[in-house]
Amino acid sequence: MWIIAVSAAFAVGWSTAAFTLLAVSVILLPGSSWLSRAISAPVLFLIASSPAGLSWGIWVFPVLVLCMLALLVRKTIPGTIAGVLAVISVTLLSPDRTTSQLEYYTWLVDAVNRNGRLDFSLPIATVAAANGGDMLNLAKAELNDGDMNRARWSYEIAVMEGNDSPDAYKTGLNLAFSQSMSKEFEDLIVELQSNPELLEQVDVARIIVARASRDTDTLFLQRALTLYGPSPQLFHAFSAACSVNGDIQRAASWARAAVSHPDAQANHYAWAIQVTARENGNYDSLYSDGISRFPGSIDIMSSRLMAPITAGRTPDREDLLDICLTLDPASSSILRTAAVWYLRAYRAEEAMEYAQRAIAASREPDSALLRIACLAAVEAGDSSRARIHAFYGSQLYPEDDFFSQFLAESPDDL
Repeated sequence: MWIIAVSAAFAVGWSTAAFTLLAVSVILLPGSSWLSRAISAPVLFLIASSPAGLSWGIWVFPVLVLCMLALLVRKTIPGTIAGVLAVISVTLLSPDRTTSQLEYYTWLVDAVNRNGRLDFSLPIATVAAANGGDMLNLAKAELNDGDMNRARWSYEIAVMEGNDSPDAYKTGLNLAFSQSMSKEFEDLIVELQSNPELLEQVDVARIIVARASRDTDTLFLQRALTLYGPSPQLFHAFSAACSVNGDIQRAASWARAAVSHPDAQANHYAWAIQVTARENGNYDSLYSDGISRFPGSIDIMSSRLMAPITAGRTPDREDLLDICLTLDPASSSILRTAAVWYLRAYRAEEAMEYAQRAIAASREPDSALLRIACLAAVEAGDSSRARIHAFYGSQLYPEDDFFSQFLAESPDDL
């Protein structure tokens, strides 16, 4: 166990390793155990506080003193060895200067991006940019946060300063896509296609498919199909485009083509179940194939729960609803599915509860969810709760007549 701990410490960084070895040597000091624990506790605290590396400064001297103390008393051979290694680490490997804020936050931005903790990326990227760091990191963080104006500003600064990395092209494409800037999007695609090496590093196909799906542009999808060949993502995009255009039969056909592809994902099965239900097809066979391929997929189970409702039938498979709620009880989409399922099953009390929970789980609940909550509360006989939901809806969506009319029927009860 000691070997594993010390190896992990060295893998994290030299300073963590030095403090870990110091902690080992101090723990092995002779005499009362409270003394060794009292000295080793702050050492372990420093390890936990800064696993990425410490700015040493005056800390070098007390560390050296503690290392020498551990060496002098040398209760055991392991304690002596640990003390020697700690001294060597501190004296020979310590940094020759203090880490600057820019270096620290640049490292932190990279660590956050690697770990996928995007919720932390914006404040860290902001401080890094304020210290003169990479503006592209700020652009990516702002884009992820939804502030298109700041994302555009920081992206254009980064490009002007010569950043032509694959990340810059990805950010530019995503920005052009998000802001519906078709000409810029096309120009970036042409630039990438003229540089095969760079094209390999940028997932252009995914971005093209996303744009074509949003714009229901089948001609653009045909171009992508010619460039990149058949893929479940492209088939799925064709299906979505046909669905938006009202051609449900072709939408179902493309959806089935997507799930027949070896690289099909769970979300492709979920969509295929939905669109097949719309044409009153055999969605159960698609569900069986999908769930056998992706056991426990909440997306597939949720689609199967909504399929009979979409087809105008009585909802069934409550067992799947129980599984989904057990797997992810705070998911707004699952809670919404539960609310609709119970409302269509004429179980208003449960529908009211899950609609309320779905609203609580959504930072900005859409008008459809708020309508479901109003209807469920009315069906459950709780008009006061229904009016609370309606008033909330009227504040979020003042242009929606449903809420204003609902409130106008009994304004004195508010």
